[in-house]
Order: sequence, then structure tokens, then C-alpha cells
Amino acid sequence: MRHFILTILLCIVVNSLEAQLLLPRYYDADSLKLVLAGNPPDTTRITVLLQLAGTYFFKQPDTSQLYAKRALEISRTVKSDKHLLYSLNRAGEAMRQKGNYAGAMEKQLEALDLSRKIGNDHMEANSIGFIGITYLDLESHENAFYNLKNAIDRSEHLSNDGTDLLFLIFLAQTYNEKKQPDSTFYFLGRAKEILRHSSPQFLLRRNERIREITLGDAFRLKRNLDSAAFYYRLALRSTLKYRNFAPNHVSIASGRLASLFMEQNQVDSGLYFARFAYSVLRKTNVYPRILDASSLLAQLHRKTGKLDSALYYQDITIALNDSLYGKDKSNELQLLLLQEQKRHAETLSTEERSKNSQLLIGLVSITGVILIASMLLFRNNRIKQKTNVALQQTLKELRSTQSQLVQSEKMASLGELTAGIAHEIQNPLNFVNNFADVNRELLTEMKAELDQGNLEEAKAIANSVIENEGMITNHGKRADVIVKGMLQHSRSSTGVKEPTDINALTDEYLRLSYHGLRAKDKTFNATLITDYDKTIGTINIIPQDIGRVVLNLINNAFYAVNDREKSQTTGYEPQVIVSTKKSGGQILISVKDNGTGIPDSIKDKIFQPFFTTKPTGQGTGLGLSLAYDIVTKGNGGELNVTTQEGRGSEFIITLPS
Repeated sequence: MRHFILTILLCIVVNSLEAQLLLPRYYDADSLKLVLAGNPPDTTRITVLLQLAGTYFFKQPDTSQLYAKRALEISRTVKSDKHLLYSLNRAGEAMRQKGNYAGAMEKQLEALDLSRKIGNDHMEANSIGFIGITYLDLESHENAFYNLKNAIDRSEHLSNDGTDLLFLIFLAQTYNEKKQPDSTFYFLGRAKEILRHSSPQFLLRRNERIREITLGDAFRLKRNLDSAAFYYRLALRSTLKYRNFAPNHVSIASGRLASLFMEQNQVDSGLYFARFAYSVLRKTNVYPRILDASSLLAQLHRKTGKLDSALYYQDITIALNDSLYGKDKSNELQLLLLQEQKRHAETLSTEERSKNSQLLIGLVSITGVILIASMLLFRNNRIKQKTNVALQQTLKELRSTQSQLVQSEKMASLGELTAGIAHEIQNPLNFVNNFADVNRELLTEMKAELDQGNLEEAKAIANSVIENEGMITNHGKRADVIVKGMLQHSRSSTGVKEPTDINALTDEYLRLSYHGLRAKDKTFNATLITDYDKTIGTINIIPQDIGRVVLNLINNAFYAVNDREKSQTTGYEPQVIVSTKKSGGQILISVKDNGTGIPDSIKDKIFQPFFTTKPTGQGTGLGLSLAYDIVTKGNGGELNVTTQEGRGSEFIITLPS
């Protein structure tokens, strides 16, 4: 009788949750199984199966996948798109947890297509985010970054179910993989704000542990190893406090500590935490984490000279690596992604054909208008006086337009800098804000240590606070330099030469140009190489004008390498080299790229006004013309180019010292 009443109550609760299927709810597994035994309606059965899949997700991903698969089969039978979406995502995540990345990607892509088909913006954002997490596990960092950032942007105006917090933390992990810890601190700060204003739900507590581990990774990249160890231990202690802890999180935190101790040659401590991680994972099928733990144990035993133990764990590592990333798995995943790319390309091709048809119609219309205009002009040619007046007016307007175009080109570089400036100034400000938060936490901890009389520990914490304050000061000064540089660039040229550090000027515009292009095209990457002659010192130039010239040349270099990369998909690494040199009584500034180069047939025309090699609408043809005038007429120098079609170009500014 008691079980019957419990089953009825659970059915009522589960039915009330059907409108909120994706919300993380974790009921007792036995109670949920009682509901299934009562033969509930199909939609209720799906909901209970998904809850069971969530209950077993971290401890037994095989069981989680089994329940998700059953939910998926019923969802297809009852033809419920809503339940099918949730089942696909749950099944995909369970497969990813086991390391079945091809299966996970297949389910997530199907969920993405379905969410777009039925117009469910919320589930489309979630599917994109889960695809990003899978890419992160596969170490495809650019694809992970693109999808996670896309998911977060889409989720900003949607209701919060906790997934946007998860995507923020994984995006922060992506920045760690890209060796950009300052951006990691920024996105973890956003995640902390969400946690601070949320109720302490089960899933949110687990996300906080992931955030702490990611924060430790960022400090490790900054070589602040004490802070890294602090957050790894905090995540481990916080996870173990709960009876139903997630083995996945315990193993990650323990593995990070083991790796950190191995890096510091503290092999015994490393072995302790590596064994602990491995022991926690032994009863699970979370194969990627088991692979990490066995690899750590093999390396640590090798350091101690225990070659038999090292060989034992090395064999486990090799077997798991073949199972997860072997040739068959790799081929299966590549085939899936190629099919998806082909489908996406076909969609784009259809859209492109539609656009071309519209362009053709427009071209025919414009041709007709031109023919009619020609006939009218021929007819009106007989009225000489009126025609001359019209031509004079047209010439006046043309000169006015030309003047406006020249002025617009001079100011265009300021607009191109906006995204780069925002990124550059955000980094030091994020660093200041995050380290201020860290110092607040450290001071609270120091106060507790002082209350307990632990003076040595309190001094150690105080030293960390002092070190962090120094970093805050440095990044504050960095932000000040960026703001002053922006003000100087935006200021109208006075035409007055002044002493200028040409190395600092060139380096500033190189970074701002790169971040400006990255803000517009997230997929763009290039290797930047600099070689500045430190003996130059300062030279008398018009800094605003020379800055615009340098920015224009660097922008052109990035455009050239990006253009070549799009047409040459293999064996090519975009590269831009910027250097300065003092030679005799002259200063040379070189901007070199390995991009598309310039054909010999047009090389002599590139400094002519309104001549451009870029597609229509992407260039005015005034950039190099104005640059040439600024260097030669305004600063008494020279601007030359050496180029080879298909191999790259080098522009050299020569200025008197």
C-alpha cells in the first residue's frame, strides 16, 4: 500500500514536470523505477526515463545511455518532437561521457536539425552548446569556441535553465586550451555571478566544482601554482562532501593535483592523487577520465623507476587510447563530419543560387535603366547650354564626393580599431576585477588563519595578495597605455612632428589590427612574428599619420593571408612578419606576409587613387594612395613594395631619422 501511494505521488510530480523536461531534477532511482512499473502514459514514461538517465549520468554512463535510448525509441514512436529533442541531447551527452564522440556528435547534430525545423530557439542554443563541448573533448578548439560562443549569445535573451552557466564554464576552458587565461578569468567571473544569484541546486553545485577546476587551470597557466593547487583542492573537498559525489569531478580534480605535483617533482604526492583518481573511476565506464588517470600513473611510476607498474598502466593507456581514438573511431567521426559539411554546403549553395538569381534580375534592370538614360542623354545632347550646366554641376558634385571619400578613408582606420580596442582594454580590466575577487577571498582566508594563530600560513597568503596587487597595478597601467594610444589615434593630425617610439607604435597597431580582424572573423588565425631594432629610440614623425599608414599595411597583410588560407586548405600556415631597423640615417618599417601576393601586371598601379585588388564593396582604393602621400609628402620618406604572386608581399616604409 505504501509503495502504491508513493508511485501515485511520483506520477503526479513527474506529470507536473513535463513542461520542464530539461530542468535538472534528480529523484531517487528506486522511486522512479516504481513509476515505470506502474505502466504510466508514454509521455510520463519518457520523462521518468530521462530523469533516470540523469541520475546515472556521472556514475554509470552505460546505464544512463540505456535509459536515454529507451526514451528516444518511445519519443520516435509517439512522434513528440519536444520529447525527442530532450532524448537526443541526453543520449548524446551520455555517449560523450563514455568517449563515444561519433555517436554523441550524430545525436547532437540530429537534435540541432530538429530544433531548427520546429523553431525551438532554446533547444537550438542547447544543441549548439553540447556540440561545442564535444568539440572541446576532441581538442578541436576553434570549433569548440565558435559553437560555445554561439550558444551563449543565443541564450542571453532566453530563459535560464542552467545550461548557459555550463557553456560559460566550458568556453572558459576553451580559452585555457588556447593559452588565453585572461579571457578565462572574464568568463568564469560571469559564471560566478550566475551562481551567486541562483539557488543551490544539485547541478549548480556540480558546475561550481567545474568552475573551480577551470580557475585552477588558469592560475596554472599564469604560473601561480599555489593558487592553482588551492582551487584544485577546493574542488576536490567540495565534491567529496556529498554522499552522491560525481566520480568524474573527483577524478579531474585529483588528476590535476597529481599532474601539478609531477610538474614540481613531488612524485609521492603525485602518485597519491593519481591512484585516488584511478580508484574512484574503476567502477565507472568514464573511459576518457580513466585514460587520463592511467597515463598519469604510467608517467609517475616511470619517474620512480618502477618499470613493471609503469608498463602495466602504459598498456591500459594504449588500449583505451586505441578504443577511443583509434583509426575506426577516427574514420567514423570524420565521415560523419564530412556528411554534415556536405549537407551544410548544399544548403549554402541553394541560398547562393537564390542570391545570384536576384543579382541577375537586378543587373538586367540596371542595364535597362542605363539604356534608357543613354537614349535620353543622346536626345538632350542637342541642347548644348543645358547640358553644359548639368555637366558643371555633376563635376562639382563629383569633386565633393571625392573629397568626402578621401576624408572617410582617413577616418576608416579608427572604426576598424574599435573591436580590437574593446578586446585589448577588456583583458587588463578583467584581470583587475578577477584578481580583486581573488584577493578578497584570500584576505578572508588570511583573517581566519590569524584567528587560529597560524601566522606562517597567514604570511604566505599575504604574499599572494601582494603579488596579485602587483599584477593589478601592471594591468591597470596597461589599460592606461591603450586608452592614451586610442586618444592619440583618434585625434586629428596637427601636421607637427614629435619624438615617437616607432617600435611601440608599430607593435600597438599590429595587435589592435589582429584583434579587430578576429572580432569580425572568429575562424581567422595567423602567426605573428616581430623583430624590432631596440637601438632606434625615438624619431621625429607625425604619429597619427604614420600610425594610419602602419595600420593600413598590416590590415592588408592580414587580408592577403586570410584570402590565401580560404583557397589553400592544406599545408599552409598564415604568417605576418613586422620588423623595424635602423640603417645609416634612415629608419625602415617592414610589413611582410606570405599571402596571395600581387601580380606583376598591376604592381605599378597599387599606389594610384581608387585602384583596388579587393572585391567590389570591400575596398575604396584609397588606403595605399593615402599611405603613399603621408609617407612621401608628409614625412619626407619612401614607401616601396616587393611581391611575388602566390608567395606574398613586403611593404617597406623608409623614414629619415
